[in-house]
Amino acid sequence: MTIARLNEIQAEWMALSGNAPEAEQRRVMALMRELPRSHISIDTETGEATPMWQGQPMSIPMPLEDCKRRHPDLTALGFAWRAPEWVAI
Repeated sequence: MTIARLNEIQAEWMALSGNAPEAEQRRVMALMRELPRSHISIDTETGEATPMWQGQPMSIPMPLEDCKRRHPDLTALGFAWRAPEWVAI
């Protein structure tokens, strides 16, 4: 999965209207299933990182370098969520 693809999927999600036809909603939801179930989320204000699993935090926020050291499996993905987009780490 590339950062460009992750951000394309995010853009589709953000553009989805609540009034969209059911087929369009299903199409976008199918795209959302391509997103990783686990990832690192970086706070836009503090820069602290939180390991995430299925949208839920796995621990308290910590400095990004600590998160990378403690979660090499997530670091190996090469990207993190930093609202409003996916970024390289």
